[in-house]
Amino acid sequence: MIRKAVREDLPALLELYEAARAFMRANGNPMQWGTNRPSRTLIEEDIRLGRGYVVEEDGHIGGAFALIFGIEPTYLDIDGAWPDDAPYVTIHRIAGDGSIRGVMERCLHFTEALVRQERLRDPSREDLPESIRIDTHADNRVMRHILEKQGFRYCGIIIVDDGTPRLAFQRNIRKEQRMYSYKTHGTCSQQILFDVVDNKLRNVQFISGCHGNTQGVAALVEGMDVDEVVRRLKGIDCHGKGTSCPDQLATALLQYKEGILTA
Repeated sequence: MIRKAVREDLPALLELYEAARAFMRANGNPMQWGTNRPSRTLIEEDIRLGRGYVVEEDGHIGGAFALIFGIEPTYLDIDGAWPDDAPYVTIHRIAGDGSIRGVMERCLHFTEALVRQERLRDPSREDLPESIRIDTHADNRVMRHILEKQGFRYCGIIIVDDGTPRLAFQRNIRKEQRMYSYKTHGTCSQQILFDVVDNKLRNVQFISGCHGNTQGVAALVEGMDVDEVVRRLKGIDCHGKGTSCPDQLATALLQYKEGILTA
């Protein structure tokens, strides 16, 4: 699940960012965060301002990031060009300790879902972000690969607050509802579609299969925590097949959590 960071998360966050710095050093990127970035003061500020988030599984914090809505001062001057001047949200300080897969993909989906919810709540708002911006060090080949895979466009070079350059990227926010798709195995249903918003399961659809039963399952799990759905449905068997439609839904959700499924 993704939730806002709280003061009690600070020790775990400090450990996580230390692990991220060690990973950067081991992978040819010792300069981006050096030995003490992001600082404890900045992490505390993220928590205090409600812009810090954690990625958590089974009580363990394995990822973190900050979402900054509004103008990012270091993005005002760019050696290159942003695609547009529309409102945007910036992802800063994203990191993982390797214990949770797909931290970036989860962060992006969470951010887009957050904006979609606000747009549904008030369609007249003109200040809602239309894109996501992020920057990284030129030596951070791992992050550059992830950004390319996630559809970000390279826009140019910006200078951050310590005077060093960063590569800047932007991706448009998908305004339509995105659905995850999973091809089932060993069941009458052939495919499962679903969405996840803030770790809550939404809009489950089974393609083919026993319509009454699958419709009932979809209705029962609507809005339920993803981990609770997996706990309840994993291992259910149908007529000795070794699996079932509910079990396949649990398998699909596990692949979502591991970052294997993409919307």
